[in-house]
Amino acid sequence: MHWKPAGFYFSLSRAGLFIIFLFSISSYGVAQTTYSMEEERMVHFLNNGLAYAEKYDSLQRLQPVLDSCRRFLRRYPHSFAKPNVYSYMLEMTSRITTDKEKIFPLADSVLFYDHLPGTKMRIGELLIEREIDPAKGRRFLEDVLPSLTADYHRYKSHLLLANLALSRYDFAAVKAHLASAIALDSVRLDAWYAYLGYCQIREESDQAAIIIRRIAKLRNAQYGEYLEYVDHNAYIGKSIAGMQLHDLDGKIVRLNDFTNSVKVIQFFNFWCSVPMKEFPTLNRLIRTYPRVKFIFLNFGETPDELKQRYFVRPSSRFLRDQLIAFPDSSADWIFSRVGMGEILLVDKYGTIRSSFPGMTKNLEKLLRSKLDRLLREK
Repeated sequence: MHWKPAGFYFSLSRAGLFIIFLFSISSYGVAQTTYSMEEERMVHFLNNGLAYAEKYDSLQRLQPVLDSCRRFLRRYPHSFAKPNVYSYMLEMTSRITTDKEKIFPLADSVLFYDHLPGTKMRIGELLIEREIDPAKGRRFLEDVLPSLTADYHRYKSHLLLANLALSRYDFAAVKAHLASAIALDSVRLDAWYAYLGYCQIREESDQAAIIIRRIAKLRNAQYGEYLEYVDHNAYIGKSIAGMQLHDLDGKIVRLNDFTNSVKVIQFFNFWCSVPMKEFPTLNRLIRTYPRVKFIFLNFGETPDELKQRYFVRPSSRFLRDQLIAFPDSSADWIFSRVGMGEILLVDKYGTIRSSFPGMTKNLEKLLRSKLDRLLREK
């Protein structure tokens, strides 16, 4: 479904690194007869390092994580996690500096251990998107492009190369890369929007009009897919009765306690932008529907971090008066699978009736329609 965010592009992605870490941890535990508990704790700490990079983008916040990475490498120079630590350090360092003397040695270390084309692509992407060395990033992508096997990797690479070609006014290359991207995936909108921009720059008004119609058709089709998912997915009809959560103070919250109430459940954290885009809509609905119970399930932050860092912000201050909860193992069957920003509508009997993934411009209208219907039910 192409309306869903494509977040898992490459071997250095958050999910990819997380899976590699977990696999490495389990493999190491089998293969080694001695295993330092300190190393185990450090691995788990490092496993959250990139999350801190996503959330903070600041040297002050990331420097302790980077320092821990360096201490880890000094203490365990032959650790199974060494390649992944370098990957984390590269991702985090690229977020807080464009200093080539700091970036390039880390990139070289990553490539020393990992020769996968997707890894080289990711490094090229970082050099371009962070404006560290776009020319070198272009050479990385051009070199690795013939070796990429995943269509999305090739699609993404062509888009990046098209943008770089546009900055050089190499319009023939722009058009060629965009055509290649669209040939790989003709339903993703970002390539079509880039092509529209190219046509507008070149004053190709007839072709621009054709692309505008194409984009409108794709958007309508994707919105239809979205509506189909809302009422027909794996969660619909499942019961949340019997599940229990923990609130900000560590107290148990039993969802059975909210029988006879329609419930809206949002999955959120603050390093994902989707939930934050939904906050204004949910805040308005909270004021409009006092009979509805709103529950916000957090993944990845601590209660203190939420209270001290995030709930003081104007955009999320309303959460201080809402039920903020954290799932436990009783909810793993569903809460470990939904994406950040997903919103569940649950009826008075604890049955999931609708599931809204991601953000859509018609979200508020759709939610109001569904809530009105659920509230009328006996």
